[in-house]
Amino acid sequence: MALELEEQMNIAENGGYAKETLMVCDSSLDHKGRIPLRSSTGTRKAAFFIIAIEFSERLTYFAIASNLITYLTKVMHQDLTTAAKTVNCWAGVTTVMPLLGGFIADSYTGRFVMILLSSIIYLMGLGILTMSQFIPALKPCGDSKGSCVNPTKLHELVFFIGIYFLSIGTGGHKPSLESFGADQFDDNQLEERKGKMSFFNWWSAALCCGLVLGVTVLVYVEDNSGWGIANLILTVAMFIAIIIFYLGKPLFRYQMPQGSPLTPILQVFVAAMRKRNLPYPSSQDSFYEPENPKRGLLLCHTDKLKFLDKACVVENDEITEGNKLSPWKLTTVTKVEETKLIVNIVPIWLASVLYGVLVAQGSTFFVKQSSTMDRKIGSSFVIPPASIQAFFALGMLFSVIIYDRIITPILRRKAGNERGIPILKRVGIGMFLSILCMIVAALVEKQRLLTAEKEKSKVLSLQVFVAAMRKRNLPYPSSQDSFYEPENPKRGLLLCHTDKLKFLDKACVVENDEITEGNKLSPWKLTTVTKVEETKLIVNIVPIWLASVLYGVLVAQGSTFFVKQSSTMDRKIGSSFVIPPASIQAFFALGMLFSVIIYDRIITPILRRKAGNERGIPILKRVGIGMFLSILCMIVAALVEKQRLLTAEKEKSKVLSMSAFWLAPQYLLLGIGDAFALVGLQEFFYDQVPDSMRSIGIALYLSVIGVGSFFTSFLIIVVNHFTKQTGKPWIGKDLTSSRLDKFYWLLAAIFGLNFCIFVLVAKRYSYKQKM
Repeated sequence: MALELEEQMNIAENGGYAKETLMVCDSSLDHKGRIPLRSSTGTRKAAFFIIAIEFSERLTYFAIASNLITYLTKVMHQDLTTAAKTVNCWAGVTTVMPLLGGFIADSYTGRFVMILLSSIIYLMGLGILTMSQFIPALKPCGDSKGSCVNPTKLHELVFFIGIYFLSIGTGGHKPSLESFGADQFDDNQLEERKGKMSFFNWWSAALCCGLVLGVTVLVYVEDNSGWGIANLILTVAMFIAIIIFYLGKPLFRYQMPQGSPLTPILQVFVAAMRKRNLPYPSSQDSFYEPENPKRGLLLCHTDKLKFLDKACVVENDEITEGNKLSPWKLTTVTKVEETKLIVNIVPIWLASVLYGVLVAQGSTFFVKQSSTMDRKIGSSFVIPPASIQAFFALGMLFSVIIYDRIITPILRRKAGNERGIPILKRVGIGMFLSILCMIVAALVEKQRLLTAEKEKSKVLSLQVFVAAMRKRNLPYPSSQDSFYEPENPKRGLLLCHTDKLKFLDKACVVENDEITEGNKLSPWKLTTVTKVEETKLIVNIVPIWLASVLYGVLVAQGSTFFVKQSSTMDRKIGSSFVIPPASIQAFFALGMLFSVIIYDRIITPILRRKAGNERGIPILKRVGIGMFLSILCMIVAALVEKQRLLTAEKEKSKVLSMSAFWLAPQYLLLGIGDAFALVGLQEFFYDQVPDSMRSIGIALYLSVIGVGSFFTSFLIIVVNHFTKQTGKPWIGKDLTSSRLDKFYWLLAAIFGLNFCIFVLVAKRYSYKQKM
């Protein structure tokens, strides 16, 4: 077999077959440093090994995160407010750390090495947590037998070291692993490109499977057999997953680190600033883009952010024989467009941040709510409070399956979009669902409070900016011929010039005699068009990120307040089996799983045929659908909580007769919303950032959840500060004394406003155009 592959490689390199047919020509290498053979590397066969370790990591994360608030309140004896802040702080650090890990992976170590290193750190964290439950001196009560009022300081220290080791491991693991999985598919080949779109959906499906097992089986083990046994199982599972991942090494395609991805973007701004006074070219012929780049994927010029275009404008005599061009003075069209992509992503990120607040609810207040409710299944089986999050996993799991297998194929056929639904539309749907989720959560909490009352229970490239600033007085070139793009760049992916952020374009405008024989070009004075466009990409991404941050607030609800709600409700199945509170999150996984399947296999194919779009639905439309669903999720959550409060007021008992399955609708909406919003944001930040920043792109997606978790903690503080003045804070020491329903209504209103902002930002966004 090895000889056969070697023979095929030799034939391809000698021109025996079309090289593109046998070889992968996207600048990736195989494990021996050669151009990889298409038939023996990458695609789904390699993705399996990557998804396997993702499954193990998510199994571990959700098993710990979903029940963390229960551990903090019951074992560490923290009050509800302190526990919620602790969970949100840990979740925030865990999901923001990937920004650093992604930068290091893209710049220095490469993704494969980063995955191995971070997985080992992750395994060390699990080992520390396991020892804290088995070694007598490290146990919560130390050497003493029985229970204790407060855990020992040594246990607190070891416990927090362990969980923050997991945060560090996740920081390198998450951005690199997902990007590494997507790297196994060649964008230049139609079938592989479609396979990559499905990869993100099935990646989420594997995530949901890990989530379902984590919040059901593992949470049940934590509540009934002890945290030590559960941690030991997770440690063994992670060790096996690391071995499986390493066995896939010969099948992987590797992208080599290219140094700091921020430098080329900075070059675009510097070159654009230097050439700011150049007249804008009347023709794109003045824009510089090399004819024979080693990186084959180029981006097309766009008309947005036109001020950046000057970074790739070739000035008179800037390109002459023997003159070494400086990327700080002249950049390529592709670099300019990559910069535009980053710039365009920023508003999307900002608009998505609040979604992290919703995410934070699922593992904090939702879980705490469930702990005060009847969780019996049957006569004796009681569901652990954290297990109520299984509804979240089920909702996401089924949503992903339905989206990937039903909705996406249908939309592909009807809309002609490969994705079925554009990425941002998918995110928007998720954000809308976050509104519904909070509405439902508020209603449920209101009902729980009424029941409790009765029962009395308890990467920008600075070079681009510098170059653009230096050339700010240059007239904008009338033709793109004045834009600088080298003929033989080492980076093969070039971006087309766009007309947005034109002030950056001057960074690639070639001034008189700037390119002469023997003259070493500085990237701080002249950058290429591609660098300018890369910088524009970063700038454009910022508004999207900002508009997406609030979605992280919705995500936080599923593992916090939603779970806590389930702990106060009836979780019995049958006469004796009681579901753990955290296992209710399985509905989240089911909702996401079926949504992804339907979207990928039904909706996307239909939209591809009808709209002619590879995705079926544009990415931001997909995100928008998710954001809209977030509104519905909060509305439902508010209504359910209102009912729970009414039941609590009537029954005045610790565990209410109200079934924990009342929380299923809000978890399903949360899962379906995530299938659109979070999966859409994954795809958006991976696809729209420059290729050299793919790990950072995934980290930006994860930071939406992290910032959302931090914002949730901030929101709790602000809400309690103002509501205390009325005599009864909305979030008290327990759910009985809280008014989560009002908190959910507030979130629904915030998500509604954020959804409108996201729609406005998404409409103005221009997608990356490759040459």
